[in-house]
Amino acid sequence: MGRLINLRHLKIDGTKLERMPMEMSRMKNLRTLTTFVVSKHTGSRVGELRDLSHLSGTLAIFKLQNVVDARDALESNMKRKECLDKLELNWEDDNAIAGDSQDAASVLEKLQPHDNLKELSIGCYYGAKFPSWLGDPSFINMVSLQLSNCKNCASLPPLGQLRSLQNLSIVKNDVLRKVGQEFYGNGPSSFKPFGSLQTLVFKEMSEWEEWDCFGVEGGEFPCLNELHIECCAKLKGDLPKHLPLLTNLVILECGQLVCQLPKAPSIQHLNLKECDKVVLRSAVHMPSLTELEVSNICSIQVELPPILHKLTSLRKLVIKECQNLSSLPEMGLPSMLEILEIKKCGILETLPEGMIQNNTRLQKLSTEECDSLTSFPSISSLKSLEIKQCGKVELPLPEETTHSYYPWLTSLHIDGSCDSLTYFPLAFFTKLETLYIWGCTNLESLDIPDGLHNMDLTSLPSIHIQDCPNLVSFPQGGLPASNLRQLRIGYCNKLKSLPQRMHTLLTSLEDLEIYDCPEIVSFPEGGLPTNLSSLEIWNCYKLMESQKEWGIQTLPSLRKLSISGDTEEGSESFFEEWLLLPSTLISLQILNFPDLKSLDNLRLQNLTSLQTLRLYKCFKLKSFPTQGLPSSLSILLIRDCPLLIKRCQRDKGKEWPKIAHIPYVVMDGEVISS
Repeated sequence: MGRLINLRHLKIDGTKLERMPMEMSRMKNLRTLTTFVVSKHTGSRVGELRDLSHLSGTLAIFKLQNVVDARDALESNMKRKECLDKLELNWEDDNAIAGDSQDAASVLEKLQPHDNLKELSIGCYYGAKFPSWLGDPSFINMVSLQLSNCKNCASLPPLGQLRSLQNLSIVKNDVLRKVGQEFYGNGPSSFKPFGSLQTLVFKEMSEWEEWDCFGVEGGEFPCLNELHIECCAKLKGDLPKHLPLLTNLVILECGQLVCQLPKAPSIQHLNLKECDKVVLRSAVHMPSLTELEVSNICSIQVELPPILHKLTSLRKLVIKECQNLSSLPEMGLPSMLEILEIKKCGILETLPEGMIQNNTRLQKLSTEECDSLTSFPSISSLKSLEIKQCGKVELPLPEETTHSYYPWLTSLHIDGSCDSLTYFPLAFFTKLETLYIWGCTNLESLDIPDGLHNMDLTSLPSIHIQDCPNLVSFPQGGLPASNLRQLRIGYCNKLKSLPQRMHTLLTSLEDLEIYDCPEIVSFPEGGLPTNLSSLEIWNCYKLMESQKEWGIQTLPSLRKLSISGDTEEGSESFFEEWLLLPSTLISLQILNFPDLKSLDNLRLQNLTSLQTLRLYKCFKLKSFPTQGLPSSLSILLIRDCPLLIKRCQRDKGKEWPKIAHIPYVVMDGEVISS
């Protein structure tokens, strides 16, 4: 490549290069070089960069452990590359080839970049100390610094002196025990370290024990917006006392941390996980807090701290894996709370009526894997209700049926819960937009009480019911949901029929999926809605036996049809009689018919709009229809049809002439033509 002396841009990031091309040093006009991989081979030494003084944008240098002489690093002349904005310096993350830490330190010292650099990243550096230039105030434009996997550095450089630094991330260090005054640097009496810093991350620092905060309260981090301290198991304290502009605080898996939370009048998001000794009640000094998440806090005994209701700005509360939490405070939730999520609180038994006495704004309630939870109050303001893997909980329902019990609820998701629920009263959910019922083992019916059959669930566009083994019926007279567009029903072993009057009540239905419902015998009287565009029938053996009564050829909008047989039942009789298909089809899938021998009865040649045909697990199928396939077909996918595939070999198979015109053919995962 050395001959390309006028080349301006070489982008090779994301490649697996082991070394660079020869004579890189001759490409003096390069403006862009995204990656340089150091090797011990001639032409890949880091010194090859010496004359590439016009480089701009980002340069990432990898495998710096291959620098055999620090003088070669000096020869790279990084200090003269004044157009670079971002520099990444990376060693190999492998102690077996790490080499001597003094050599690494000497190499990094001599890779000093120019003072105008904006972003710097140092990764997998195994030297025992950082270079003298890192943290020098002369780097007046540096806004982002990442130190990742610098495991052997026992102290940090004076990064507080970088007056433009906005983002600082320090991740993975195995020896640093104290973040002390050296971290902040020196300056005049008016000096405020980290004067521009907005985001600070400490993560996976296994030996870190002490954070020595800067002298005067509020003197450090005056502009900090985000503070993340994660997986620092030995950190005992302290945290900065006052962070006036902090909006997001995350403390995760810091089990020894004993401290008050900072005074943070601007904070909006607080996330605490596995930090039992952090004083949660100090959150009362956070008047702007809008989101609070607490996870795996074993110190939360019996109930949440009483300060909760004092967080008057709180909009979202998430409680996860608090195994000692048995109830929520009777004094009530914060008055402005809109979202409450509770997950994996094993002994929590009830959400008391009193918890909502001061709250009329709660819009979303989500409970998940709370094995002991039995009840929660009726909350009329709810718009979304999710109950997942809470088998003992009872869905609050009124005794009277004259009014909507959930007047604003638009989304209901029940998954593996509410074992006591035997019928679902649709009449109480007049505003529903999404109904998802999955794994309700004792649910027998969806019901509309007498006198309310003229109601119309006009807001409901989607229903998904699955794994309800005892579901027998839909409401007598049908589902009054004129705007329903999607209906999915699966694994309901006792369900014998679809909703009645679908053709008149479900006039907006576009997508119908029925799978693994072995007792459904036929479509309802009157047929399917004419607006239907997609129909999928999988493993419904009795329904397939009534194919001649389907009447799908009368569906003028049908575009997609997918039919899957039952490999255990055989389905050998399917397609023996003519199955009339609408000419509007653009996609047809025929799956799992092991005894199917012919497609002649489908009259595929009449499907003049067909674009995609997929055949799967039709083991005895040998040929396509004698009349051929439609000329409109552009995609043919065949898998696990061994006899047919053998006869479709390119240019020599007996069936090849019938498919040679198709632009894209894939057989058993292999592209045959495209």
